[in-house]
Amino acid sequence: MTLTMTEVANGQLNTSQLVELNKQIKNIPCRNLVAFQKDMPDVKIARAKIMLEDKVSATIVVKSKTGNVIDQHTQILSECDNFSSVFSSPL
Repeated sequence: MTLTMTEVANGQLNTSQLVELNKQIKNIPCRNLVAFQKDMPDVKIARAKIMLEDKVSATIVVKSKTGNVIDQHTQILSECDNFSSVFSSPL
């Protein structure tokens, strides 16, 4: 996923903005796991198995409107703090 920051002057962020941005983008892939909570149990088991065995990851790239990379993060989904709770929760 690529996010483009259109309101950043010259594509530059100060240190505190970069720290906050990094915290935010690290959470995006894990927050999206909750979309799988409503899957049927057999589908959830299959998804979890694939994510664990294949180490499925999501990469978030943040770019300035001129295309310069500001920040990026790759998250292995099975390493998310909420992985176990998402895939063990009842329907």
